[in-house]
Amino acid sequence: MENEILEAIMTIDDYSKLLYTNFNNGMYRINDIVNIIQIYIEAFLNKIDKYNSLGENISTDVIINQLNNLMNAIEYKDQVLLIDTLRYEIEDTLNLYRKLVIKYGE
Repeated sequence: MENEILEAIMTIDDYSKLLYTNFNNGMYRINDIVNIIQIYIEAFLNKIDKYNSLGENISTDVIINQLNNLMNAIEYKDQVLLIDTLRYEIEDTLNLYRKLVIKYGE
C-alpha cells in the first residue's frame, strides 16, 4: 500500500504541474485525478479511528474540508485554489497516510 500511495502522490504532483502550464488541458483529466484521490482518501478516512486509537490525533473534519476545497476549485475552475489544494492539502494528507501505513502497517 505504501508504494501505491506514493505513486498516487507523484501522479497528483505531476498533474499539478500540468495545471500550471496548461490549465485547460489539465481540466480534461480532472476526473482521473479525483478518482485517484477518492480511492486513497476514502481508505485513509476508514482507518482514522484505528490510527487515533493507537495514539494519533487526526481530524476527519480537516480532510473533509480539503475535499470541499477541491470540489469548489473544480466547480469554479479556480486554477490557484485547485493547485494549492492538490499540492498543499491533498498531497500532505496522502503523505501522512503513507507515513502511518509505514508505521502501523496496512
